[in-house]
Amino acid sequence: MSLRQCGEGVVVKNMSFKVGQTLTITGVPNSEAAHFVINVGNSEDDLALHMNPRFDAHGDTRAVVCNSYHGGKWCEEHREGGFPFNQGEEFKVRNYTVCVCVCGV
Repeated sequence: MSLRQCGEGVVVKNMSFKVGQTLTITGVPNSEAAHFVINVGNSEDDLALHMNPRFDAHGDTRAVVCNSYHGGKWCEEHREGGFPFNQGEEFKVRNYTVCVCVCGV
């Protein structure tokens, strides 16, 4: 696994992740952040998870927008209730993978 800074974020590559394992992501959004993004996938063109918590961005206020990206296309966007994020405060996102689904299949 390799880890590198990318702009204001962090990129992790070559991480082995299998069904049944738990991925925990811990971070602290900038105290002035309008939003931040967590992408999990094989590449920028193949994202199993795109999570975009928005404090006040893209016409949304305190919303978590999730999606996936495959074959050059975004899949169906999902928005769930609740917003557990605060600017300048640590968060943890845990991904418990039971199954993996691909849009269009």
